[in-house]
Amino acid sequence: MDSFGNKSADEWVNEGDALSKEHLHEEALTAFTCALELDSENASAWYQKGCVLDALHRYEESVDAYCRALEYDPDDIPCRFNLGFALFNLEHYEEAVAAYDMVIASDPDYPRVWFKKGNALYKLECCDEALACYDWALERDPDDSDAWHNKAVILDKMHRYEEAVLAYERFLEHNPSWAGVWSKMGTSLLRLGRYEEALAACERAIALDSGMADVWYIKGIVLSGLHREEEALACYDRAIEIDPEFASAWYYKAHLLNKLHRYDEGLMCFDRSAACARDPVSVFCSKAVALGHLQLYEEEIEVLEEAIAINSRDPACWYNMGIALSGLHRYEEAAEAYDRAVEIDPEDASAWYNKGNTMMRLKRYEDALADYNRAIAINPEYASAWYNKGIALSGLNRMDEAIQAHQVWKDL
Repeated sequence: MDSFGNKSADEWVNEGDALSKEHLHEEALTAFTCALELDSENASAWYQKGCVLDALHRYEESVDAYCRALEYDPDDIPCRFNLGFALFNLEHYEEAVAAYDMVIASDPDYPRVWFKKGNALYKLECCDEALACYDWALERDPDDSDAWHNKAVILDKMHRYEEAVLAYERFLEHNPSWAGVWSKMGTSLLRLGRYEEALAACERAIALDSGMADVWYIKGIVLSGLHREEEALACYDRAIEIDPEFASAWYYKAHLLNKLHRYDEGLMCFDRSAACARDPVSVFCSKAVALGHLQLYEEEIEVLEEAIAINSRDPACWYNMGIALSGLHRYEEAAEAYDRAVEIDPEDASAWYNKGNTMMRLKRYEDALADYNRAIAINPEYASAWYNKGIALSGLNRMDEAIQAHQVWKDL
């Protein structure tokens, strides 16, 4: 006992508790360790040692401490709740859910347990179950802004944007200065096509924090949707100024420049986007389209070959390759490219239609007719496919059917 300063285990626990409250965690840890050397079955010492280890982000050790505490006091609900917290921080989400379930079984009204269980379920991508947990949390505390926020995030992920907006609004009632949440709500409103409201949300976010690249990017998309193109470009530029490696901002700027027929500038932006993007294939495809507008078909093919080398299963790469090869009158190769496109995505009506056009160039009218029929089967209101079907039928001297096809085209 002399080496412990003549203190009892309970006195060491009390000292550790006082030190912990002063945020002197290392000293508190020493005190709890001393208590346990005197009484290795002291549940309170194990529990509070776990709490201190949590505060020090030593979660593996805190899990061990909580488990030891529960050996001696299996009915300690706060201890089991904290065990769930430590397991969550170790990314042991299923075990965290199990710990929270045991808390709920003992006390379904235990503070924050439904919210914490929801967080663990979200990490497991169990969105419906997580949403139900947040609803349980909000039933117990309708002003739980954290639960409103996380509920909104899940609703966004589930594409339930109307409900997400309502949840963000409830969060913002209590936290109107959270710029990031205004930005998220703006994104949900954008997805609903509610551009004016989305713009207002973005402007609230920017008024609170003008240094967020994401919100300038979203505002740019909103302004583009409102046909305010020059303002949209200025927003993309602001996002890029804040984050020069923002691949999506470069990408959307490039698309908008293409829409404005400023193809050379758009190509430069596609290059910057591809250099920053984790998956540049879609960027390469969009750049290829821009090169096609400039009738730079050889360069377009080079870009698409680079994209195909990365992902040969992307149907857009093969579709655009078909267009580029057709631009060079290399129709046999174009047909092969379209074949690859429809092999990967047999429901792409445009690919079937363009393949039919290639067959027409090769005067292979039966093949062309089959391709137009596939396009029409996918999209019965595909006017161009009906028109070209009529031409293919004319090439086969099936004039009555050709007239019928052109009548459908006229009616469309």
